[in-house]
Amino acid sequence: MRKRLFLVFALMVMGGIVLAASLTLTFTTAQDNSIQGKLIPMYNKQHCARFLLPASCTTAQLQGTGCSPVVIKTVTTDACTIFTQDAAGEAAFVQELANQKLYEVFVQLDSSNNTDFCVGWKSMTTVQQNAICSAMVPALPAGCQPCS
Repeated sequence: MRKRLFLVFALMVMGGIVLAASLTLTFTTAQDNSIQGKLIPMYNKQHCARFLLPASCTTAQLQGTGCSPVVIKTVTTDACTIFTQDAAGEAAFVQELANQKLYEVFVQLDSSNNTDFCVGWKSMTTVQQNAICSAMVPALPAGCQPCS
């Protein structure tokens, strides 16, 4: 059985350019079982430990110790949530991990200068460049050249 997880990355800000995109991830049953049965419990345990709480802490306990959601550039990188081991928990967990990765990308892009971005741009395939062009808001045509 395959399941689709729909993630919306709204307002990804990159150097003053606003990007919007959606993504569908497909997991096998074995992958779902691994995410729900192994990754989520490990993540929850580490989150609880970070606030000196027992491994089986709840969201209320986590937030009661001072954990509060972290939102950076419209992206929630830490929802201060203990994720459930089901499809809803998996969706929220994967969204949070994606948001954390987006934040890492923001930091890298913010700390890089235009030359570094253009070196990366020139190393991308045409398909990758066109995907970035079309994801910009407003969308730019395929073949846009921010680094001409």
